[in-house]
Amino acid sequence: MFKIGQSETYIYTKCKLEVETVEHFILKCIGYINLRMSVFGYFELGIKDMPSLSPVKLIEFIDKSGRFCREDSHD
Repeated sequence: MFKIGQSETYIYTKCKLEVETVEHFILKCIGYINLRMSVFGYFELGIKDMPSLSPVKLIEFIDKSGRFCREDSHD
């Protein structure tokens, strides 16, 4: 998000522990442990799991995380 101007820092604001990467967000971030469990059935996933994840489940995870919602959206 920092690289595309959507965050003021490289450090992920959800957990404040690691640099924000796709891998960290989808597979590891402790801030999404319960969501990851409910969508994928695992608390944490490895990079080797990425190719086998269902695109539908990935979209569900991203949507439910709220990570890419605009602050000025009026849902």
